[in-house]
Amino acid sequence: MRKRALAMAVAALALASGCAKPGPPPGGPVDEEPPRVLSTDPADGAVGVASETAVFVFFSEEMDRASVERSIGVTPQTRLRRAGWRGARLEIRTAEALADSTTYVVTLREGIRDYHGVAMDGAASFAFSTGDAIDDCAVTGVVTAGGEPAVGATVWVCASAPEPDSLGVVA
Repeated sequence: MRKRALAMAVAALALASGCAKPGPPPGGPVDEEPPRVLSTDPADGAVGVASETAVFVFFSEEMDRASVERSIGVTPQTRLRRAGWRGARLEIRTAEALADSTTYVVTLREGIRDYHGVAMDGAASFAFSTGDAIDDCAVTGVVTAGGEPAVGATVWVCASAPEPDSLGVVA
């Protein structure tokens, strides 16, 4: 009886130590291929996007989800409700509906990595619009002083609500 109990204990120990462990199987070539963004939905340059649209990013492989989620930027600044994953697909939902006739730029900043820790080559970004066109985001003009071009002038463009100047005029 004692031998049988000892044999069962040894068998149980061998079985427990051989249990599957989470993670990729060992062996095989080391992953050195940087991940890539394969596509997005809405696609880069899409117009007429519905205001209740979720944004999807399709990667070439499984990603380190935390590194990706920390890197998401949306311009104009938009509060994100959540990011969800299914395999190598990222789903981004905003807290509020997207604004009408607005161009959005989604950026995945540098530093995101795949499941194996390999970093993506640089940042990735794409733009789409809830309106009929993508804004070109260009500011053009000539700065003058006394009717002549002002050489070396600095121009700042900031996103903020217009405020009255010292005379109470809103430009």
